[in-house]
Amino acid sequence: MILQWQRQTLSNRWFALYDEFHASILPCIRIGDDRDYDRYGVLAGEEVRPDILKMNRIIEKPGKENAPSSFASVGGFLFTPDVLEYLERGLAGLTEGQEFYVSDSLIQPMLADGKAFYGAITQNGQRYDTGDKLEYLKTVFDFGLKHEELGPELRAYLENRLKD
Repeated sequence: MILQWQRQTLSNRWFALYDEFHASILPCIRIGDDRDYDRYGVLAGEEVRPDILKMNRIIEKPGKENAPSSFASVGGFLFTPDVLEYLERGLAGLTEGQEFYVSDSLIQPMLADGKAFYGAITQNGQRYDTGDKLEYLKTVFDFGLKHEELGPELRAYLENRLKD
C-alpha cells in the first residue's frame, strides 16, 4: 500500500493528530466499495469529528453486514511508546510458524488496557493498493510517468503501444 499526499505529507498529518490526541493513530480510508469490507480491518468506535474516529476495537475483514463503521485501516501506524511492551508480549506469545498480526497482538491488547487509538480518514491524497495486481500496475505507471528522467520515455512507449 502506498499513500501519496498532495498538500500535506502523511507523516505530518499523523504527527499533528498524535500531538492533538496523545494517542496512537491509524490511517484509514472510508470504504466506498462493498467488497472492501472483506479486504481490510474495520474500526469500531465513536466518530469524534468528521473523519476522526476514537476506536474501541478493530475487526479484520468483517464483511459489510458485520462492519461497525466505514473506517478501514489500510496499514501504517503511529504508536505511543508503550507499544514496545505489547510487542514483546505479542512476540513471546507466538507459537512456531504463527504469523504476527498487528491488530491481534498490539492494537486489541492496548485497547483492552485502556490505551487510546484514533482512526483518521486520509485526505488530499492518492492511495495505491499494491496488494491488487491491477492496482500495482497502475501504481508503477503513475509513478513512472511522474518520474523526471523516465516519465517522457515511458509516456512515449505507452502511447506507441496503445496505438497497436
